[in-house]
Parts: sequence; structure tokens; C-alpha cells
Amino acid sequence: MIDFISSNPSQFLGILLILLNIPLGWLVGIGLFVKIAVKKQKISYIFVGLGIYLISWAMMLLGLYLCGETLYKKLYLLYGLLLKAAALICIIAVFFIIKSKLKAILKLIHSWKLKNKESQ
Repeated sequence: MIDFISSNPSQFLGILLILLNIPLGWLVGIGLFVKIAVKKQKISYIFVGLGIYLISWAMMLLGLYLCGETLYKKLYLLYGLLLKAAALICIIAVFFIIKSKLKAILKLIHSWKLKNKESQ
């Protein structure tokens, strides 16, 4: 695998993008920015988090493109279960972050809706 990586840097970049998309999208984009939004009482942080989540999907698509179909299939056969487990762990972590902050998130969204109604 190391010989392969050194011989084709674009495929290495593709693998890196695929691996980074899960923690970036779920843990940083959703988990961290929900916590920041609740702490600072600003809904704009939730939108920033959603933007990062969308960027993580673009990273995954670009990573798949750079890897190519053959390499992706090989990697999926070798490491697919591990990637699914990592994704599941990230999703569960984000679920518990959101669950612990749910009342504060709903209050924040409600106050944002009220501000939008007042400005109209």
C-alpha cells in the first residue's frame, strides 16, 4: 500500500479526503457547532455547522473521484466495515451532544423565529 501511495499522490489525496469527511462533517460540522451555538446563543453557528457538513460531502465526492472506481472498491472491501463503524461512532456521539442540548437548541430556534417575525 505504501508503494502505491507514493506512486500516485492524487489517489492518496482521495483516500485522505474520504477518511476526513466523517469526523469533519459529523463531529465538527454538527456536534461542535451545535455546542457553540447553544453556548453563545446564536443560531448562525448552526448554519455554519450545516455548511461544514455540506462541505464534508463535497470532500467525500471529490475523494471518490480522485480514488477512482477500482481503488475505491478495493478499499471498501478491505476497510468498509471499519469506516462504517467510525461513521456510526461519530453519529452516536453527535446524537448524544444534540440530545443533551435539545432544550437549549429548541429555545434558540424559537427565539430566532420570533426575531424573524418581528423584522417582517
